[in-house]
Amino acid sequence: MTTSSLTPYTVDVVFCIDVTSSMTPYLAQVKKLALNFSENFEAKMISTGRTIENLRARIVWFRDLETGDDAIGGSPFYTLPDQQDQFSEMMETLSASGGGTYPESSLEGLWRAMNSEWQTSGSRRRHIIVLATDDAAHPLGKFPYELPQVPFPTPKNIVEFQKRWGMPGMDEHALMDKNARRLVLFAPDKDPWPSIGDNWANTLYVPSSAGSGVDDVTVDQILIRLTASV
Repeated sequence: MTTSSLTPYTVDVVFCIDVTSSMTPYLAQVKKLALNFSENFEAKMISTGRTIENLRARIVWFRDLETGDDAIGGSPFYTLPDQQDQFSEMMETLSASGGGTYPESSLEGLWRAMNSEWQTSGSRRRHIIVLATDDAAHPLGKFPYELPQVPFPTPKNIVEFQKRWGMPGMDEHALMDKNARRLVLFAPDKDPWPSIGDNWANTLYVPSSAGSGVDDVTVDQILIRLTASV
């Protein structure tokens, strides 16, 4: 297969990661993934007859907003492979701490990821969020919108959030490009993840065990799911 015969894609990937203490196993795998992410992702794409024309990646992390200033945050986009080292170094700064078997501010983290500054060039664009958590999410609207950790007012409830993702027949409300948006979800069978997995457009849901830190997910499994979502 020649390079000219491959279908090129412009891809943005946002790793949206629960960084509570139970997530240590998953975080260790993502750190390994980050070391050679562009090279390994490109290899997976080529094996399916596609290639990456432009690739960027960023990180959004979250715990529970009630835990303080470091509960949610995000990096800039890194252009890969040129900024591969910076991306890996940023990932290495993340540490899993706090939390417990309690709901997290996962939807606020997902909202921050959705509000990324996505690429608008390229005829075949993919804007992919890879979200991983091992617990339920706090109901929306619990926290005051003026909290500094939340850069945008979050939807008031899950129905409004669904509209902003773009439910069938509601694409005029969508925050992201309906043709480009993708969600790869590693999460347990706890609210609201099964409903999101079943009902949100362009979503690949990989159920996991609650409280397990998504410890059965490997680097290769993340790459396989990511490639399948393109």
